[in-house]
Amino acid sequence: MKVLLVSPAGAVSARIQDLLARAGARVECRGQAPKTSARFDLGLLLPGRKSFEDVQALRRLCGRVLLLAGPEEFYGPRMSEFIACGADGIVLLSLSDEELSRRFACADAASADAGVVEVGGICLDVSARTVEVLRGKRHVRLKDFPPKEFDLLRLFLEHPHAVLARAAVLERLWGARAAEVNAETLDRRIGHIRRKLGAAGRCIRSVRGVGYVFEPKS
Repeated sequence: MKVLLVSPAGAVSARIQDLLARAGARVECRGQAPKTSARFDLGLLLPGRKSFEDVQALRRLCGRVLLLAGPEEFYGPRMSEFIACGADGIVLLSLSDEELSRRFACADAASADAGVVEVGGICLDVSARTVEVLRGKRHVRLKDFPPKEFDLLRLFLEHPHAVLARAAVLERLWGARAAEVNAETLDRRIGHIRRKLGAAGRCIRSVRGVGYVFEPKS
C-alpha cells in the first residue's frame, strides 16, 4: 500500500507513520499536499489551516482520503464540510493502534476495488451502478436510478449516522454548479430515493434546519 500522509511533524505524525510502516505500507509524509503526478492508494490528512484545499488536492492523487481528527472535527459541523470537499471518512485519533491499523487496511481495500457498498439492507454495485434492496430474504434490483440519485444514495451509505448539511451535499454532488441548484431540488431527489427503497427508505431521515442523516437499522 502506498500512502500519502499530510501532517505537520510531531508525535501524532510519528505514531501514524510507525503504524503504517509496521503494516508494510510505503509512506510519504509532507507538510502540505504536494503538486505531483504520482498516485497513492490512500491519503491521510491531519486537519489544519488549509484543510479543505488539502482534501481537494488529495482527492486528485489518492484512491481514498481519510481525515485523522480529534472529537472537535469528528463531532462538529466541519465533518459535513470535509465530506463535501471529497473526504471518504473521518477517523478518530483516540482509537487504539490496532483499530487505526484496521481502518487503514479497510480503506486500502476499498481503494483497490470499487466493489459493493452494502449497508442496512441496501446494496450498491459501484462499478455497474446498480441498486438492490433486501426484501424478505432476497435482494431485489431497483430500476430507474438516475446518476445523481445513485451518487446521493452512495454518499449516505458511505457516511452512515453523519448529519450532512444540504449545502455540503449540493457541493459534493454538483460541484461548481451547486449554487445553481436549490434545496427543493435536493429534497425532491431524496423523496424519489425513499419511495424507490420502500421500507428501507425510512432510514434516510430529515434533520430540521440542517439536512439529512442515514441511520441504518442494526
